[in-house]
Amino acid sequence: MARAKQPSDGMVLKPIEKVEVAKLKANVTTETLARAQAYGEFLNADLDYVVQGALEYAMTRDKKFCTWLKDHPPAPVAAAE
Repeated sequence: MARAKQPSDGMVLKPIEKVEVAKLKANVTTETLARAQAYGEFLNADLDYVVQGALEYAMTRDKKFCTWLKDHPPAPVAAAE
């Protein structure tokens, strides 16, 4: 997975550590895909990095979800081959 070169202060997404990955298939609007691709171009990063960062950003900042997650831990997911 390509990483952003060196995000400057104030950028939302920053490089993440290399971890095991799994495949995700999602349908999004054409506008969302175009904006995500543009953001990846802006960061000099691939779409996987943008999607991973956006999901982590949203899920860690949703206080109700974080509270709910304490009582509903996610099931393990197999890493991609």
